[in-house]
Amino acid sequence: MRSASLAQRAAGETQPHRQKNGALRLDERAGVSYPEGQQDADGVIHIINDYNRTKDRHILFASFREEDAAKGKPITEAVKLRQMVSDASNE
Repeated sequence: MRSASLAQRAAGETQPHRQKNGALRLDERAGVSYPEGQQDADGVIHIINDYNRTKDRHILFASFREEDAAKGKPITEAVKLRQMVSDASNE
């Protein structure tokens, strides 16, 4: 399994120029942080991250394949973005 920098590469964070040229945006909102991920044996990449950790306090989950990340858009059935895992905002 691959981890850590895989999440950053998928989001285009380690290669800022790729955001213009096709990195898959996991979440376009400001306030998304701490991506962490793994790739399973079937090749699906799973990323968990938080959003607005001091106000909204959401934990989110995303899954996709390398082909989706390379194209910069969903092209496989594995794509699931911004899936709520936890909402600790107490609202």
